[in-house]
Amino acid sequence: MPPATARATERLTLEAIVDAAEELVAAEGFEGLSMRKLARHCGVGAMTLYGYVPTKDDLLGALADRLLADLDLPGPADGDWAYRVAAVFHSVRRAFLAHPELVPIVAAHRVDGLSAYRGAEIIFGALREIGLDDGQIISAFSTLTSYTVGAAQREIGLSGRAATGRATLPGISALPGEKFSHVIGLAGRLATRDFDAEFSSGLDLLITGLRGWVENT
Repeated sequence: MPPATARATERLTLEAIVDAAEELVAAEGFEGLSMRKLARHCGVGAMTLYGYVPTKDDLLGALADRLLADLDLPGPADGDWAYRVAAVFHSVRRAFLAHPELVPIVAAHRVDGLSAYRGAEIIFGALREIGLDDGQIISAFSTLTSYTVGAAQREIGLSGRAATGRATLPGISALPGEKFSHVIGLAGRLATRDFDAEFSSGLDLLITGLRGWVENT
């Protein structure tokens, strides 16, 4: 019978490696993933993994593409351009909330896979439809992506803090009213967040900005 390492190598595929990476990230978080630890999890040597994923960035890209595969995307003829843009980024946000490990990957790495490009294709088509040039399309896409990543990251962080039972914005109660009347007046809204409504409002704001961009060109 061949040794265990040889048997593991015979069963190794890129899909199995991504499966193992997903398990490690789910158990230990994004920072707990390393090629050496992943190799031990797969029962092979680290150098064996590099035959399938040359770098950790390649591995993270493959993992992100896996987690984005189930995005519920609009069709090219669904609604108007603004509806399709909003629908894509609402779907991306839902994926982030379902898989928080996605957020640091997308924030810090280029996601170069079919799943990510499905959404990009819809966005690019919608923005070209309203007459944006190539530079404007990329700028708009980058801004919308950054907003969605940042909003999801903050929502995940604040929701986690609330789950621990820690006080929300305790510093507001110590502010002098004559200098911070606006902050104190909005304290209730700051402390009690409706993340769904806030994300939708922010996305509407960006889309309104795109409408103005088109009208002024």
